Order: sequence, then structure tokens, then C-alpha cells
Amino acid sequence: MSISANDKKKTRHLFEYFFVIVFFAAIIIWFFAGYSNLEKSTNNENLAFTKESIKKAALLCYSIEGSFPPDIDYLKDNYNLIVNEDRYIIGYDTFAANVMPEITVYVR
Repeated sequence: MSISANDKKKTRHLFEYFFVIVFFAAIIIWFFAGYSNLEKSTNNENLAFTKESIKKAALLCYSIEGSFPPDIDYLKDNYNLIVNEDRYIIGYDTFAANVMPEITVYVR
């Protein structure tokens, strides 16, 4: 029982189609993995940026008034700090007026 040349061509074409499908599937998986990493990196950068903005506003208040603000609302009212509170939970713990407050920012 011999395999004809036509059958060999069909088999080769099936392997080529299979290879193309696997190749494009790998590219799609690679794309979505990269997108996921990019989104995660962006979220981490936004979190760090939000924390740094609060810290800078507190330091600005200290340099102007001579004491750190008592709470985050003071920064919002007097120093135009804008924070997306629907996205972040902000911890702002003060110890004394002349000690930098502990600032924590978490994603909801």
C-alpha cells in the first residue's frame, strides 16, 4: 500500500495549516499576557503617583504653614488635592504637627 503524491500534498497542507493556527494562537496569547502586564504596571504607577501627590501636598503645607495638615480633607480644601476616592482608599495618620504623617494608599 503506497501513499500517492496527492495524499502527501494534502498531509503537508494540513500540517502547514496547523502550524499557522498554532503560530497565531501563540501570538494572541503573548499579546494578552503583555497587555495584562502593562495594565498591572500602569496601576502600580498610578498608585505610587497618588501617594507621592499626597506627600508633596503635605510637604507644601508644612513649608508654608509650619505644620503638617491634620487630615486629608485639609489638603483637599486648602491645597487643591484631588484624589479618586472611588478607586483608592487613603490612610493618613498623624502623630504630631511637626512629624511627617504616615500615608498609605490602597486600591479598592
